Amino acid sequence: MCANRPDEGALAGEAGTQPGTRAVNGLRGRLRDNVVTAHRLLLVRRARRPQRPRTRFVLYLAASLALVVLAGLVFDLPVGNYHATWPASFDKTARSVTDLGQAGWVLLAAGLALFFGSAADWRLASLRKRMALLRVTALTGYLFTSLAAGGLIATIVKYCIGRARPLHFAELGAFAFRPFTDATFASFPSGHATTVGGFFAAIALVFPRLRVPCLVLALWLAFTRVLVGAHYPSDVVAGLAWGAWFSYFTAMVFASRGIVFRYDANGFPVRRMGYGLALNGMRRRSNAGRRGRRLD
Repeated sequence: MCANRPDEGALAGEAGTQPGTRAVNGLRGRLRDNVVTAHRLLLVRRARRPQRPRTRFVLYLAASLALVVLAGLVFDLPVGNYHATWPASFDKTARSVTDLGQAGWVLLAAGLALFFGSAADWRLASLRKRMALLRVTALTGYLFTSLAAGGLIATIVKYCIGRARPLHFAELGAFAFRPFTDATFASFPSGHATTVGGFFAAIALVFPRLRVPCLVLALWLAFTRVLVGAHYPSDVVAGLAWGAWFSYFTAMVFASRGIVFRYDANGFPVRRMGYGLALNGMRRRSNAGRRGRRLD
């Protein structure tokens, strides 16, 4: 009977030739090769972080806390008392746009772009196309990291604090806390505002000329959460501040590696020209001795 048993090694070899297995192995190989290529392209772009005033983060934190406390003391109680009596037109307009602040659609788009950019076969592309793929992948990676990690931390904090939403104002007031309650009860900080703050801060860092429109859109979209009765103003201020800061922090991490950003003379992360992901040696080999224009 033992003589009739199929050889396990042969079975494994046959399984490895199945179309699905070949596709998975091919994808795995492309991802590995792309990581190696990206590492080579980025190796010469690691940046030394300049000295920055240590008070910068402390000042931002102090200003954010002051705004949160001010919003809580001045606006939260009036919002709790009167949000149900606001004109129906306010509520209708706010509800028509407030879901744009959900993280799902942004993370899905950025995640898909990141996946397909990473899974593409860079070996078949020219240097210029490889650089374009690397820039797009790096940019979507920055956006995805900023929103996903920042949103996850905000959700954990919200769950731990457990501040009651305006929906429970009549019963519990504006400053009731029940830690470790579900998300339908917990209010602080606003997850929508965190996404909005992180997204528009990231856009403003990559495209500085859009800073003013980004600020206006971020404030409008975030405060629709107040108009629909889902959050207090202090929830929104905290979410905006946290989301914006986390995108800034992620940009600093990327700048230290020369990806998408670099440090300016004052230690702030600013976008690289062309995202600065060229490697002179690879360009020389690709151009077969021809002198190419140096990519910044």
